[in-house]
Amino acid sequence: MKAVPVTATGVGSKVVELGVPDSGLGQVLIRVPACGACNSDAIVVECRRPGIPYPRVPGHEVGGVVDALGTGMTPHAPDYPRCTPRKRVCADRD
Repeated sequence: MKAVPVTATGVGSKVVELGVPDSGLGQVLIRVPACGACNSDAIVVECRRPGIPYPRVPGHEVGGVVDALGTGMTPHAPDYPRCTPRKRVCADRD
């Protein structure tokens, strides 16, 4: 999986290849061809959010297809189109 990690000192300068995570208990692995970015991602990239562990890969507004189902997940077959549910991630400061 390709990503541009952010370090504690600022934006990562290059695209890196990361391992693809396994889908664990109660999880779904979604293959994401592209990811949107919002203002909370800009805050992370600029290291203006105290308490966030770095390095980290910004981007949480995604859509894709189910690539794998973890244990206990049975509602949809792999390759089912999927969009992550909208949460209050952007506004949540706690």
